[in-house]
Parts: sequence; C-alpha cells; structure tokens
Amino acid sequence: MKLLKLLLVFGLIGLFCKTVDAGENVETTEQVSFSVVKIWQSYHRQACPCTCPVEDAPWAKGVEGHYNGVKGATDKFCGKAKDIGDVAVRSLGEFIEKLIYFTDSNSTIVTTSSTGILNSLSKCINLNRSGMNIIVEFNKVYLSIVDDFVNVAKSLTDYIGDELICSFTDAIRALGREFSNYMNAFLKSCRLFGCRKKIDYECVLKRLQTLMNIVALINETLLNKCEKATQQVHESVMVFDMLYCYMAITVQGVYSCALDVLNERDIVVSQTVKSSTLSFEYALVQVTEAICSVTLPLGDSIKELLTAFVNITMALNSTLKSIFGLVGSVGLTVGDITKNLLKGVTTTSTVTQERTNILKGVVRN
Repeated sequence: MKLLKLLLVFGLIGLFCKTVDAGENVETTEQVSFSVVKIWQSYHRQACPCTCPVEDAPWAKGVEGHYNGVKGATDKFCGKAKDIGDVAVRSLGEFIEKLIYFTDSNSTIVTTSSTGILNSLSKCINLNRSGMNIIVEFNKVYLSIVDDFVNVAKSLTDYIGDELICSFTDAIRALGREFSNYMNAFLKSCRLFGCRKKIDYECVLKRLQTLMNIVALINETLLNKCEKATQQVHESVMVFDMLYCYMAITVQGVYSCALDVLNERDIVVSQTVKSSTLSFEYALVQVTEAICSVTLPLGDSIKELLTAFVNITMALNSTLKSIFGLVGSVGLTVGDITKNLLKGVTTTSTVTQERTNILKGVVRN
C-alpha cells in the first residue's frame, strides 16, 4: 500500500509537470533566448544598469551556449523523448539561474563552488542540431566535467573531512565512467549497427541512485546527529546536493537524446528503463525545486533543502526497489559521517532508525 501511495504521489507530480510543460510550450517560440546578463539583473534590480559583473565572467557565453543549444535541439524531439527532454532542459535552466544567484552569496564556499560549476558547464558548447549531436559533443567533455566536480568537492575537505570527500568523489567518478561507457557504446552501436545493438542504461541509473543515497545519508546525518556542526559544514553538504543535481540532469537529458534517436529508427526501449527513468525524472523535478528554494542570506533554507533531499531519496528508493531490487553499498555508516562532520565533537542525538534503514537498506549488497 505504501508503494502504491508513493507511485500515486509521483504520478500526480508528473501530471502536474506535464501540464505545466504544455502551458509553457505554447510560448516557447516567442521567448527570448537564455541570457546570463538578464538573469543577473533580475536579482540586482537596484544595480546601475551600466554595470554587470557577470557580463565579463569567463563562463557567461559558454553557459548561454550550453543552455540555448540543448533547448534548440530538444524542441525538435517528438513524443516521449520531447517530454523527458523538456523536463531536463527546464531543470537545467532553473539550476543555472540559481547558480548565477549564488555567485553573489556572502558565503565563500557557495560562491566559489557555484562559480566552479558554471566554469565547468561552459565547456559544453555545440550542443545543438539533434539528439545524436548532443551525445557526440557532450561525450567529448563529460569526463572533464566529472574531474571539475571532483575538484569542487575536494575544496570542501577542511569542512567535511577526507573520508566523506572520498566516498562522494568515488561515487561521482563511478557514475562518470559508467555514463561515459554508455555514450561511447551507444555511438558505436549507431555507427556500426544502426543503433540496434542493445546498450544497458540500467547500470547508469543504478550508479546515479548510489550517488544520491550517499548524499542523502550525509544530509540525514547532518540534520539529526550533528547539532553542533558549523554553517560552513551545512553549506558544504549543500554543494554536494548541487553537484548531484547537475549529474541527474545530464543522465535524464542524454536519455531523452538517445530515446529520440531510437524512436526515429522504431527501436523499442525496455519497460524497466522507461519506468525507472520516469521515477528519476519526478525526483529530479523535486530536487531542482528544493535547490531553487534556497535563498540568501543562507540559513534555515539550507536545512529545508537537506530535509527535502532526504525525503525525495527515500521515496525514489521505495519506488525503484520493486524495479531494480537492491543496488550497491554506499560504503558509509552514520558513525563515519558524524565523525567527519563534527571532527571529534560528540552529540547524544540519534538518527531516526526507520529513515536510516530506508536509506541504507536499499543500497546494501
């Protein structure tokens, strides 16, 4: 019964998203292309109109090209590929807007991390024309982006410890390798076999789920067992949520591109992949919304994000358990996380056992 309720909740969210999409698509052709300057100015209405620091930022034009390219390509998709692509592109746009908002934060951690992510995204150029072209061009820079994200995470070592950084970076590299292998195999299949050789996408989704569980377990532990953790620790864990968000956007976005290519050739996608990607899509919408709800000055809104991320992860785990079964271990315990987040400071509060079991139970071997 619980699973049915979760599926119903996800279904209602999906119906709402599709309804919103339908309303937005009517105006797509009339909307002005994505503009970094206009986004920055929308957050700084009192600033002098002749002064815009982000206009000369090294990432500005690249980020604009990244978004406008994928938006132009996915607008040409049809059927389910377009539905999934639209959600991924909308999430990308909202995520980039929030990163631009965070570049003016009074937190060095958030400002530096957001700028680092934007610099990385600016590498993703020439993502236009078609779904196949997006996969070809994105595959060229994807592992470089993963390396950039690892460096962003490592810059937080002083605040959340080596062990948590290693667990996160190992998981993001594992996802990066799996996803890169998928894109290479897909392109090879299309070049040699007309895209008819089956390429497993479930492995990519399982890696993404493992990454999400690691981040959620860190979030949950910080909320419930680390009352004395500093603001810098909270901000650092929020950066983990942000890094996960972009990885989830890319997984959904490339899937929509591959689906569009397969649809053109009348190749059927497995029901398992269809069902699981739909669940990840609904989770992505919620995670993006939670990140976008964080406001400056940073404070309680970070805790609200961490709580939302945990709840979204638990719901996704419950849904995917009936599809995937159990996936690989996160390799972390609550005690390990607490020690890293507090660096020797002890606290008597405990993590709610049921919530911890859900997070850890669905990822054990």
